[in-house]
Amino acid sequence: TRRYDTANGFAADVQRYLSGEPVLAHPPSTGYRLRKAYRKNRGPVLAAGVVALALLAGILGTTLGLLRANRFAEGERLAKLDAHEKEKLAVAAAAAEKAAKLDADARRQEAERHLAFAKKGNDILGSVFAGLDPKANYATIAELRDALKANLTRAVKELDGSAIGDPLVVAAMQHVLGQSLLALGESKSALVVFQKAWDGRVALLGANHPDTLVSLSGVANGYRYAGEPARAIPLLDEALARRKAILGADHPDTLRSMNDLALGYLATGQIDRAVTLLTDAVASQTTLLGADHPDTLETTNSLAMAHTDAGRYPQAVELYERVLARRKATLGDDHRDTLESRLNLASGLTLAGRADRALPLCQETFVLMKAKLGRDHPDTLNAMNNLAVGYKEVGRLADAVALGEEVVKLMQGKFGPDHPYTLTATINLAVSYQAAKQLGRAVLLLEQVLPRLEKVLGRDHPDTLTAVGNLGVSYKDAGRVGDAIPRLEEAYRAGGKFPRAREFGRPLLDCYLQAGKTADAGKVVSELLGESRKQLPKDSPQLAAALATFGSRLLDGSAFGEAEPLLRESLAVFRHDKPDSLKACNTMSMLGGALLGQKKYADAEPLLVAGYKGMKAREKEMPTQSILLLSESIDRLIELYTATKKPDEVTKYRELRAKYPPEVAPSPREAKK
Repeated sequence: TRRYDTANGFAADVQRYLSGEPVLAHPPSTGYRLRKAYRKNRGPVLAAGVVALALLAGILGTTLGLLRANRFAEGERLAKLDAHEKEKLAVAAAAAEKAAKLDADARRQEAERHLAFAKKGNDILGSVFAGLDPKANYATIAELRDALKANLTRAVKELDGSAIGDPLVVAAMQHVLGQSLLALGESKSALVVFQKAWDGRVALLGANHPDTLVSLSGVANGYRYAGEPARAIPLLDEALARRKAILGADHPDTLRSMNDLALGYLATGQIDRAVTLLTDAVASQTTLLGADHPDTLETTNSLAMAHTDAGRYPQAVELYERVLARRKATLGDDHRDTLESRLNLASGLTLAGRADRALPLCQETFVLMKAKLGRDHPDTLNAMNNLAVGYKEVGRLADAVALGEEVVKLMQGKFGPDHPYTLTATINLAVSYQAAKQLGRAVLLLEQVLPRLEKVLGRDHPDTLTAVGNLGVSYKDAGRVGDAIPRLEEAYRAGGKFPRAREFGRPLLDCYLQAGKTADAGKVVSELLGESRKQLPKDSPQLAAALATFGSRLLDGSAFGEAEPLLRESLAVFRHDKPDSLKACNTMSMLGGALLGQKKYADAEPLLVAGYKGMKAREKEMPTQSILLLSESIDRLIELYTATKKPDEVTKYRELRAKYPPEVAPSPREAKK
């Protein structure tokens, strides 16, 4: 804050130094200025000193003479006192001397007691680092962390049973030890110490003292990290309310409380409340502290997490990238906060469908966290879990399963089977089993984890609903459609509280089609198309493509009546855009197939013929996948002419069909036949 405003200011200060004058860079104390004045004016100062000494000698001589005269006069007065008065004075003097001695002894004992308290406190805090040789080559980071954790645990016990003196000092030390344990990932141990600090401060300072509120937040966050967010919420709410009342709405501690409470909301599935609170907190912190302040970056990171849980992945990724860039610039690549940002960005990219970019970031972050924090630290385990998901997303299923099994085992040992971290990793492992077609394992794991999720988080928590939906998918893939439908319905219909629930719409559609529930299938398709209709114009080729895709799926599932309007709408857009395009011709054939399935043969024939001829004319420029569409159009013509009893046409199209590979997979509808 006292830097030179300009280079000229710096140069002037150098000149002042060379001239023996006081410089601006040195604190302007009186002693400093006197020394500078002496060095610059040494001759005059020495002369003035001689004069001053002469004056002082004169004053001393006069003073000594006066003292001698006073002592002589006092001696004369005392000589006149009688013996009784002398005795009284002697007794009073002895009493005063004794009282002074007692007071000195008491002060000495008090000082020795405080010194002993201070020594004991220092010994306890110093014991945290006892035996930690900074030059030692520990086999692993975990080994060093375990040694530190053991020392912290011992320090907590010593502090609990020691008389440090001032109980407020004890509470302050307990809070510091709790923060250290929390940083090591020992949330349950930290919670115990935070609780003691809070109790002590409430008793001595009252519930509203700023230090008491710091300890209250410590207890609340201890519960949250220990996997008990429901117990944390009322405490976090209380801390925020008290800080607003005592410190004001814009105090940094109040804004930190807003962030903590919002994280509690996220942990309990209250996504909208978290987003609102975090948006307000980020705006206030940016204004008061600046966009790059650590508190602002922390809350911005939390807001990105909230957007992730809400399914708003582009917004989340943008915020994650912003926070990561600032933390790298200010803290370095391997700081714990920077590593947290890398991990969150990787997770956001994975959910946004950018697994190719996310996987390298997951791998790098896991390696850095393992080196920095140790393999069994909570942050490292979360990075490992994210990496397993990344492997699954890019199709490395063997790696996803192996790493997923390892992380679940480690989390069970670290946190127990019912901690939210363990439960989330278990769901991810089950999804990897699904992708690897190990359906029996997936079903068994999800059936085991679902009751624990419901007990810990509640039935309507997003993580519980995710497990419900994934169990439904596993049942579907295993051919248990009757068991799948109610689970998929529950997860999909929870879309209001669970934005990612839409992911279960397509498997539910498949189940409805397999079960012959065509009306229900049409309803789901209409709902899934709703978002596209909101975002895209009616004549958008993208909307037409979505309509055609769902129309094809309904057609394959024999939901002919439900497929027809979607295919008509899609064909109208394609014809308007490019009438002879491959997309228009294929949609024409599919619409003919929908009419064929409803036995509307006369309406179906011209569409089926025109669709086939249009695709046949473009056969040479077709990619391999489109050849399959041409084969399907011929199959529909064979079905039409078989139903209308036109054997010559059947023979003609069968001969044409024979030119294409017979191994082309039949549609689900044909497979049923």
